[in-house]
Parts: sequence; C-alpha cells; structure tokens
Amino acid sequence: MSTLDSNPFAGATVSRSAGRLLYRQLADILVEAMESGRCPVGSVLPSENELCRLFAVSRPVVRQALDVLSQEGRVYRVHGKGTFVAERKLDSLLMQVGTGPERDTIRFRDRLRTRLLERELLVADLELSQRLALNAGAAVVRLLRLRLLDGEPLCLLESYVSSALVPGLLERDLEDRSLYEVLETSFGITIADITRKIEAANLGEQDADLLRANAGEAGLVVTSLATASNGAPLEWSRARYRGDRIALTTHFSPGAGAGA
Repeated sequence: MSTLDSNPFAGATVSRSAGRLLYRQLADILVEAMESGRCPVGSVLPSENELCRLFAVSRPVVRQALDVLSQEGRVYRVHGKGTFVAERKLDSLLMQVGTGPERDTIRFRDRLRTRLLERELLVADLELSQRLALNAGAAVVRLLRLRLLDGEPLCLLESYVSSALVPGLLERDLEDRSLYEVLETSFGITIADITRKIEAANLGEQDADLLRANAGEAGLVVTSLATASNGAPLEWSRARYRGDRIALTTHFSPGAGAGA
C-alpha cells in the first residue's frame, strides 16, 4: 500500500456553476489524477472526509463519485483501510470472440509471460474422457500454467490433451510458449475451432494465492474445447481469471428482424 505524499488534485475544483453534476465532476478529477500517474495503481485515495474538505462538497457527492469509479473498475475499497486505485481491466483483448487464452499468447507475446507450475500424466476420469472423446482410463497430459500480463498474474490455465496425440510433450520447454503453437509446430496438430463457456465464480483460496488476490473475490472461469476440422476434440482447458483484470466486450451485427 502506498500513500500520496502531496495533494495530487492541486488546482482542480468542483464548480456548481459548471452545468454538470457535482459527483461526475469529482469523478473526472480523480480519473485524470489516476491516468496522469499522480494517483498511481495501488495508492490509497484521500478519505471521504478529506475529499469533502478538498473540494467543498458533501459526503453523498463523494460517495457517488467513488461508487461510479468502483463500478468502472478504477478503484476498490478495503474495509478499514480505504479506497485504492485499481489496475485497469484488460478490456476484451484477451477475450475476443473466436480466440482463446492460447491464441492470445501469440497476439500479446510482448506483454504476456507464462510460468509452468505443474505437468503430469494422469488417467482420464469419466468426465474428462467424455470431453475428449477418449476411452475410460486413457492417459492424458495435464498442464497447469500461470499467465502474467505486464508481470502481474492474470489467469491460471489448466489444459488437458490426450497423451497419444502428444508423445514427449511433458519433456518439452513450455515456458512462455503457447500450447497451440507447440501442438502445431511439434506435433502437426492444427486447432480449427474453439468453443468457450464463460461463467462468474468466486476465487478459491489456492487460486487466489497464485493470482495474488483475496479468496472469495470475483473471478471468471472460461472453459474451452479445441477441436480439429473434423470436429474431433483435441484439447480441453479451464482458465480462472482475476475479475479485476479482465472485462468482456462482444461485437455482433444483428440480421434483419433481430429483436432487442
């Protein structure tokens, strides 16, 4: 936790004659201070009482401004400690329709790093054998990796592939490499299609520890099934994202007659 050494809002004022809502003016002032670096990520903002004093506004105005910033993911509150500047969410870049965590490694190679936490050969249980269209008891390679964006944990990625498809995969260097890239270049396996399911979930204690978050915090769970051109399952994965570091944006063009 870092505190602000001086007033980062020097010269900024909230005006009742500006024709704009007071809380929105205050929210914009706070955002400008964050984006300029005067209120850096992780720093604690002045208390509600101090913001009231600095801008000569009421506490409801301050609370409304902070509520707006909290909803936008720019700040977060810690009971008994104050309001902190949050790291901005990665809006949609890692969650575009038609891509997935593996393809994103290629698209954002300069910003992403991957740490291999666990690798093992195991026997597929009933659920996993059904997902990968394998016989019960078939051997499966499991990989657990930590994906970091700009040095900060973003998601935990757990992947399963039939061992018969990837002989020797466990011995390969998988640090800072996309699994899909390895599958294609080393095993001649091309991913043709990816189906994803996205769900909200609270982070468990172990996941939260690895993601440098608090247990019980909001997260996203993205399960993906990668298939070949003939529809055969190739890889099944489960990614757990920190909720404060990711946002979803979708784009579509509705056809004629589409309803709201």
